[in-house]
Amino acid sequence: MAVGAVVARILTQYSDKGSKAAQKDIAKMGKNFDAFAKKVTKAFAVAGAAVAAFAIKVGKDAVQAAIADQKSQAILANSLRNTTGATNAAIASVEDYISKLQLQVGVADDELRPALAKLAAVTGNVSAAQDLLGTALDISAFSGADLGTATTALTRALQGNFRGLQKLVPSLTATTLKSKNFAAIMAEVQKATQGAA
Repeated sequence: MAVGAVVARILTQYSDKGSKAAQKDIAKMGKNFDAFAKKVTKAFAVAGAAVAAFAIKVGKDAVQAAIADQKSQAILANSLRNTTGATNAAIASVEDYISKLQLQVGVADDELRPALAKLAAVTGNVSAAQDLLGTALDISAFSGADLGTATTALTRALQGNFRGLQKLVPSLTATTLKSKNFAAIMAEVQKATQGAA
């Protein structure tokens, strides 16, 4: 049979059976598409609701964090005014210092502010408290203790109790500790821990 005859037979012979099967297949495929579309719509609706709920939670958490941060700032400002007589300009400078320090050492401002307030209360001087905060951060990183523990050890050392400091920095010599000379003890602490934070 020649090619022309095959083509002629295909073009001239109509098969109702083949057309009905093709229509059935197309209808079935259409139903499958409709079912798939309904499932996808439902899945996107669930996903959309989950995203909306997550966005609301993130927004709520952000607002709560901002409120807590503002409260922490107010507590530090009040403490600095009461213990050191700090002015608004000095308090703004301290906040700038804390913002830069938290980025530099990777410690949250919510930990830095109470530590600075505690040191300022003992020293009565913002600048001295900032210097000691740097030392407390080094001690904390060196010893693995949290900043609050290191700060407490420093404030007690300022008051003449060096036991906590000795636990955090075991390399302190007995001779230096017996002297109870704060400057000499701090020089030894800084030599052992400097740059740890």
